[in-house]
Parts: sequence; structure tokens; C-alpha cells
Amino acid sequence: MRRNQLFWKNENSIRPDGSGRFRVLRSAFLPLLASCLILVLFLWLQTVPTIFNRLEAIVLDSFFRERPRLMTHPNIVFIDIDQKSVERLDRLPWPRTYFAAIVHILDQWKTEAVVFDIVFWKHSRNSAEDTVLADSIAQNGRVYLPVFFVGEAPKIMWMHSLPEFEQKAKSIGHINVLADIDGVVRRIQPYVSEGNRSYIHLGLQVALDWLERQDRGSAKIRLPLDRSGNFMVNWTGRWANTFTHYSLVDILQSFEDASRGKPPLIPPEALKGKICLIGSALAAGADTKATPLEVAFPGIGIMANIINSVMTGQMIRPATSQENALALVLLGILAMFIFIPFRNFLSMAGAFVLSLGWCLFAFAIFVEKGIWLSVANPVLMIAGMLISCAVIGKIQSDREKNLFSKLATNDGLTGLYLRRHFQTLLASAIRRAQRKNESLALMMIDIDNFKHINDAYGHPAGDLVLREWP
Repeated sequence: MRRNQLFWKNENSIRPDGSGRFRVLRSAFLPLLASCLILVLFLWLQTVPTIFNRLEAIVLDSFFRERPRLMTHPNIVFIDIDQKSVERLDRLPWPRTYFAAIVHILDQWKTEAVVFDIVFWKHSRNSAEDTVLADSIAQNGRVYLPVFFVGEAPKIMWMHSLPEFEQKAKSIGHINVLADIDGVVRRIQPYVSEGNRSYIHLGLQVALDWLERQDRGSAKIRLPLDRSGNFMVNWTGRWANTFTHYSLVDILQSFEDASRGKPPLIPPEALKGKICLIGSALAAGADTKATPLEVAFPGIGIMANIINSVMTGQMIRPATSQENALALVLLGILAMFIFIPFRNFLSMAGAFVLSLGWCLFAFAIFVEKGIWLSVANPVLMIAGMLISCAVIGKIQSDREKNLFSKLATNDGLTGLYLRRHFQTLLASAIRRAQRKNESLALMMIDIDNFKHINDAYGHPAGDLVLREWP
């Protein structure tokens, strides 16, 4: 009787009384610890360049493609050097007199600004052409010219238009863009330096000047920048579907028709007060870049999207490190409350709902507020927590099953099989022996006068003898 009492006391130690609650807390400790470690890991990964940055960029691209089209400012128009212009005028490069004529026409039609995406970096064979273009730029007074650099530090080569052009331009600015590791353009450097001189991006310069002329004060505009100090391009849509496009040759033809008293194809009123961007729109041009929306996007289109972002106030603001960290912590806590108490299907369903909910929330914030929240990191963190909790739960479950199986089949004091399990094993052994026509031996062992040990030394000593007996 004493042995049975000791055995059941040992078994009761794992039942759901006070010690059972301790076991529950102990079983929750490892998943909680693993989840906290994963949370700390992803907080650290958020601060260093990793492959997850590529995943974040893919999510951002999908946001650009899936959101509704942004408002485009009606004052931004393209004057395209397109295939039609090349066929009508001649192969590139064109004489400088063509560009001088365009600058003169746009001055006559009272446009707001003339922005070139072309660098006139070498002299024409006929110096008179350069003089005509320089005079047209000076007379217009609202011409913007680009600069750009090629190569990497310290071997950087700057490309400028001729000094006589730059000196008479209203302003100059750089047109370099930053391509990510996948070759897609998503941001630009607001400023770059050449020696002691710093250049603002030409698109930003045009937009800030326009705000200043509208008495909206460019000094009050605060450009949202990412952690590297770069400006995110807010893509309004595909090249052919955004802004108004005019062919350069149509501008020349319309001016000629108006001069002869014929109705022009493009009336001067269509360009009055407009910011005219002049650049290549040729699909096979060297100035095309990969963007989140198109594989080949003209460089002049990138500048237009930058100008539009500032003029309309539709700028992308990357979430700060603190904001993304707060999101990770909150999502991590929610995930712990889901994964630790629940197992199997419920935890998987919770992970799916939590991840999908965060993606939809981030997309809504992006569309409504222009804030780019981290998406890939939180979703991967949730997946990591789910997997770790599932693995730890499986290990703990297997250990508990083994423990209960042992308690159900083995004596708690001696470790020998209990009678019911022994009978099951014996029956199985008999059937196997009969099936294979083998002999079977059964040995029974008893300890004589064992009661004298209990009477002389007490039941604890008797239990010790049983436990240590080979």
C-alpha cells in the first residue's frame, strides 16, 4: 500500500494543481523567449542593409502599381523628342538652331519655364548656331539646364553644357538618379557636390522656384528624406498615361502655321504658363531607366514626377526607424498573444490574419498619407515567431506525451512495467512466439521476508532497497 501511495503522489505532482500551473508557465517560457529573440533580431536587421531591403522594395513597387493614379499638376507638360520628330526633322543630333527656335517659341507663347534634359556639352561645327542658342536662352530668361556626372568616386567626370549656355540660364541642377541593386530607380540625391560647388536636383529646383513665384514659399517646404538622405520619387503613373505630351516637331509646325495665318495644331494658349520639359522620348534611347512601373522610362519623365511631387505636395515620406521599430514591437506582442496560447490551425490562421491586416494597413497609409511603412520585415518576423513557437510546442508536446506514456506504463518507484502494460506485452510476446513457432520463457522473481526491512528500517528504506535493487 505504501508503494502505491508513493507512486500516486509522484504522479499527482504533474496534475493541474499548483505545480501544474508552474509547468504551464514553464512550457510558455521557451516560446516567449524565442519570440523575444526574434523580435530583437528583426529590430537589428531593420538598421542594417540586408536582403530584406530588396523585399521591401518589391512591396513598395507593388504599392505604386496597385494604388489609384495620383493627381498630376496641369502646368507640367512634355515636349517630346519622339520618333515623329526624328522622322520629320532628321536624325539626331540636331542643329542647335532647332533648340534655339523652340526656346524662342516658348518665350513668345509665355511659358512658365523651359527645362532641358539635354546637355549641350560641346561646340557645334558652326559657331553661329551656339551664338543663336545662347541668345535665345538669355532672351527667354526662364531656361533650366542640367548637369550630370558619370563614374564613381574618386574617378568622377562631370558633364556640363557650354559655359555661354550655363551663364545665361536661369538655373542649373543635376539630373543623376540612384538605381537600387536591382537596377530600378526609386530615389534621387537632393544635392550632389562638384568640388566646392553643390548642385540641387534640377527637378527640385524647378518645383521650388515655381512655389516661390506662387507666393507659397519654397523655404517652408520640408523635403522628406530616407535614412540615407535621399528623396523618394512618387510615381504618378506610366509614361504615356500621365501629363500632357506634345511632339517637338508639332510645336515648330504650329508656330510656323500661326505665323502664316493658318490655324495651328497646338494653340499658344495650350502652353501659356506651363513648365515645359524637353527631352528624349525615344523608346530605344540611352536615357531610359527602369522604374517600379515600367522597364524603360525616359529620364525626362523621372524629372516630371519629382516636380509634380513637390508642386502638388504628394511626396513619399519613409517611416522613421522609431516608427518602424514601434510597429515591429506592437506586432510582435500581438503575435505572442496569438502563438503562445494557441497551437496548430489557430496559430496559423492568426499569423495569416495578422500579416494580411498589416499589409492592408500599410497600403492604406501609403495611399492616404504617402507614408512608406516597412512591410516585409514585420511579416517575416511574424512568420519566424510562428515557426519557432510551433517547433518548440512540438518538442514540448512530444516530451509530455513520452512522460505521460511512461507514467501510464511504468511503476513510479522501481520503473518496472505496471501489471496492465505487462499483460499487454506478454500477450504480444505469446502471439509472436506462436506465429514464429518459437519458445517463450517467463521468469518470476520475489523477495522473501521484505516486510522485515520495512518494519526494521521504515518504508523509506524499503523503497530505497527496491529502487536500487538490480
